[in-house]
Parts: sequence; C-alpha cells; structure tokens
Amino acid sequence: MNERPQAEGTSATSNPVTGCTTRHVLNPAEIAATLVELLTTGQHFHAATPAVLAAVGAERVRQRAKHGVHAPDSPSMNNHERLVVLVEEVGEIARAMSHDGTLAGLCSELTQVAAVVLAWLDALAEDPAEQEDWEEPPF
Repeated sequence: MNERPQAEGTSATSNPVTGCTTRHVLNPAEIAATLVELLTTGQHFHAATPAVLAAVGAERVRQRAKHGVHAPDSPSMNNHERLVVLVEEVGEIARAMSHDGTLAGLCSELTQVAAVVLAWLDALAEDPAEQEDWEEPPF
C-alpha cells in the first residue's frame, strides 16, 4: 500500500482485493465530481445518493482542515481515540434530535458521523499494522 502524503493534496492507493486504485482528494468539488462519476458509470454500488456522498466527502475535508493530525483519518490517531470522536459525534445526534433541534442540525450531525466512520475505515484499510491481524482483508 502507498503511504499517505505528509502535505495536503492528493494521493492514490491500490486496493489489493479489488485491484481498484482510490484517489484521495482533499478538494470538496473534486470529491463531489469523483463520487458522481463513480455512481453514474455503474462502477459503484448505490450506498447513498450522490448529494449525500458529496456532503460526507466535504465533511471529511472540513474535519481534516480543522483537526489536522487529530482528524479521524490521521495515521497518528489510534482506534480508541477514533472511538471517542465517534461517540462524541453520536451524542451530538441525540442533542440534534431534542425538542428544539432542527432537521438541518440532525442532517449535519449524521453527516459528521458518516465522515468519521468512513475516515476510520479508510485509516484501517491503509494501516499495514492493522492488516497483519486480518485473516482476509475486509475491503
């Protein structure tokens, strides 16, 4: 697997199971265009609408910019730290569902949770130390 670049920009990794190359893009517009391309060319199962996937991708970019080495996809984060971030975000979903919460607030918090989960999965998939414990790669 390729190592993550230290500087912000783009990188590509190859999935040994599927043989697909994943391009990591840190620009929300490029993320949205890439997701729409994948969804419209039939190369991706429909897990969510393009708009939802674009929002999650943009949220990952925002988290990376805001938190840097403490973002969920950072190699410096461990699984326990990522769990703390995820639980905190899930708590914010509960708050957004309170009697004074809004649908926009709920959608925002759900998007943040999805971004944390996907970042965590990507971090696991890209960490050779994690892969040593796998009998078969899950992705």
